[in-house]
Amino acid sequence: NFDTFEISLQLLNGDDESKIDGLQILSNFFLYGIQEILILFPADGIIKVLLEILSGNKNQAVLNLAAECIRNYSEASQGALLSLINNNFVKIALRSEERRVGK
Repeated sequence: NFDTFEISLQLLNGDDESKIDGLQILSNFFLYGIQEILILFPADGIIKVLLEILSGNKNQAVLNLAAECIRNYSEASQGALLSLINNNFVKIALRSEERRVGK
């Protein structure tokens, strides 16, 4: 429901523990959400938040969950795929992977 979605987005603005909680909620929401409800959410805004986390966080658990959210959302929503393309997902993902392996 919308309240769960709103709470999870608020958690993404907190510390890493809050981000983990919010990302877990979002990931499950995208995985088990109903297509008719998911299309009501602003894909571009959600993807931008997830990409900011992916590009700016160093906590591996947070990065893994952000990637899981992106995967689940992109499988559930065509709008998410378009937003990923429009927001330079490939470039951000490559930079994130370089940081992860220490390049």
